Amino acid sequence: MTNYATSMSDPSSRRKHSFAWICLVLSGCLEVVWAYTMKLSHGFSDPLYTVITIVILAANLFLLEKPVAVLGIGVSYGVFTGLGIVGTTIAGAVSLGETLDPIKIVSIAILMIGVIGLKFCDAKEAAQKAAKMIEQYNSQTIQHATSPQEGDTK
Repeated sequence: MTNYATSMSDPSSRRKHSFAWICLVLSGCLEVVWAYTMKLSHGFSDPLYTVITIVILAANLFLLEKPVAVLGIGVSYGVFTGLGIVGTTIAGAVSLGETLDPIKIVSIAILMIGVIGLKFCDAKEAAQKAAKMIEQYNSQTIQHATSPQEGDTK
């Protein structure tokens, strides 16, 4: 199974990798929206907000599939849940009047540091894999250039 992060020197793979991160961030944002609309559905007793919640949840999971395939489940789910937790906490405080005490603020900051850390780990891993591929390509090119070609009579 090919992981797009293993061939970051290819522009097409870089685009797929970037697209996966965009889908991941959008999925994390939709996580906040469906959680909010679920609250507005009052235990799924309001048909309009129940339908909106289900549609957004389905779109959310659809968007999450691409990052899982490209970035892996660990990074994808970690970022997804981190964004969801941070976003729903902020949305609850701003829109629903939920309390936001100093411990919650510090916890949100720690989560965001973790999400940013996962992004940097992914970038570092991709760069290392790309460097290894370039090294392998260069060594194969050198071997090919120095080995006798078919049909050569030396």
